[in-house]
Amino acid sequence: MNIGSEAVIRKNLGVINEFVYELIRTKIKQAQNLQDNSLMRTTTKIIGYYFTILYCVMYNLLAT
Repeated sequence: MNIGSEAVIRKNLGVINEFVYELIRTKIKQAQNLQDNSLMRTTTKIIGYYFTILYCVMYNLLAT
């Protein structure tokens, strides 16, 4: 219904998504420009962090 806590959660997830997607886009551009594997590893780590954060948020939602 997107009211109350649901609306807050949806908004916060949107903020997290935009932040992480911007990091990913930046790292991919850097990797393409430099052809550096370490940047791709960093991007992979960021994606992993994103899913960890998303899991924690969803777990907390279901626990309440």
